[in-house]
Amino acid sequence: MKLLLTIFLSTFLAKGCSEYKDLENVKIVYDANSRGFHKTITIENETFFVTNSRDEKAHEVKLTDAEWRSIADLFKKVDLTTFNELEGATQERYHDGKPHANLTITKDEVVYATKGFDHTIPPTQIKGLVDKILKLSEKKQ
Repeated sequence: MKLLLTIFLSTFLAKGCSEYKDLENVKIVYDANSRGFHKTITIENETFFVTNSRDEKAHEVKLTDAEWRSIADLFKKVDLTTFNELEGATQERYHDGKPHANLTITKDEVVYATKGFDHTIPPTQIKGLVDKILKLSEKKQ
């Protein structure tokens, strides 16, 4: 029975750690700007940093293991082969209706970037990931 439990726990724990492997060589940067608004969120090496103004130093947001797993799960769903073609469905950013936003992913030294979209209204292909990142950025330190 102990052997069965050991095998089960080893498999379960190994799978839990492998979820972070997807984000191991990845840097994700969400950037939104307008004349009076600035937000930069950087995710790299299991750290989550948020800057809310141009002259503010980035502060680290502490995330739980469950929150990291959810980011990893959402990242797995992103198709990097079409990522550079993603563009927002709305154009409120063109007349200062919304800040202009971009999501940039650097994986294994290859940079993927969206063409731009309205802040809080990302392309449907990355909506889950962007919504989760924005929600977590509101967490207190």
